[in-house]
Amino acid sequence: MILSFIILSYNQSSEIKKLINSIMTSNIPIEHYEIIISDDCSEIFHLEKLKQISNINILTENYNTKNQSMLRNKGIHISKNEYIYFIDGDDYLNSIELFNIYNKCLNLNTYLIFIPAFHEHSLFCTNITEDNFNNKYIINRPMDYGICSYVINREFIINNKLFFDEVTYNWIAEDAYFFYKLIMNTKSYTFDVNYNPVYIHKYYEN
Repeated sequence: MILSFIILSYNQSSEIKKLINSIMTSNIPIEHYEIIISDDCSEIFHLEKLKQISNINILTENYNTKNQSMLRNKGIHISKNEYIYFIDGDDYLNSIELFNIYNKCLNLNTYLIFIPAFHEHSLFCTNITEDNFNNKYIINRPMDYGICSYVINREFIINNKLFFDEVTYNWIAEDAYFFYKLIMNTKSYTFDVNYNPVYIHKYYEN
């Protein structure tokens, strides 16, 4: 299999159904991906709704840990596929563009694949390209380093022990710290140059 989707969940059954539907309608062969829901002790109503979805693996906690790093690490350890894509449960994917990313995973030998992300109700689309990455990307951070902006080779994570920090960065900025660890250790990366968003970030007003 090629792709493991690791999705964080907490009382988001309706949103996750939409997300999973965007994966299942992407034309990626079902035998080439797995969906792992790492749930942080959602209410019974939401868990029962998730259990009605076929072909997914649900990891549950006995209490609300509020530790996204731990939830993602558990997903890494049980995942089986060559590449991992971390997604937040309240966001969704562009099915057509997701299939293009799948083809890159299928045909390229690389550690990281950077992909565009669109932020709802905002005026910008995050496009990580080779030009703006090499232009002091890490220092100036002109684009998004969020966890949903790239697909990662699982073996690369395991062999270099590049797991999420469950103590210091367990809830806030855990994805930023994880990203810097990846960049410091990676030897190869590639970019989706279509500039059409794959990941759509849901926007909530305070």
